[in-house]
Amino acid sequence: MAGEYLTAAEEAAYGRYAHEAPEQAVLERFFFLDDLDRELVAKRRGDHNRLGFGLQLVTVRHLGAFLDDPVDVPTAVVDFVAAQVGVADPSCVKRYVERKQTRFEHQWEIAEVYGFVTYASMETELLEWVDRQAWTSDAGPKTLFSRRWPGYAGAACCCRE
Repeated sequence: MAGEYLTAAEEAAYGRYAHEAPEQAVLERFFFLDDLDRELVAKRRGDHNRLGFGLQLVTVRHLGAFLDDPVDVPTAVVDFVAAQVGVADPSCVKRYVERKQTRFEHQWEIAEVYGFVTYASMETELLEWVDRQAWTSDAGPKTLFSRRWPGYAGAACCCRE
């Protein structure tokens, strides 16, 4: 779907963190954990699990996808989330991937609690929305896609119902 109006490089980069660290304003806007988020994070045992869960949550919200390597995030994001969840040593997050099943269990819980669904289940609706918007505005499909549609968390795998 995205390949119809994104270049190969743009499509490959979508749902991934850029190489540069997000600015403080971006961290504060997109990586802030509210009370519900912190409550869910607090249920995890061990600093590495609390931090890993928090990183997966902010990543899927920001990028619209869970990463293959859930700790492959900019250091600034790790530090920002660690401060919010009370983890003094952010380097402990390396232990998060020791038990592979943990990351998937956390992804399933995040998807269930926040109403994220697979991209495949929303593809037709997204395409129809982009098409309608492109016909009724001066923005092209590429611009609309990059702005994200109402209720859509991102392009790669997760949407909000």
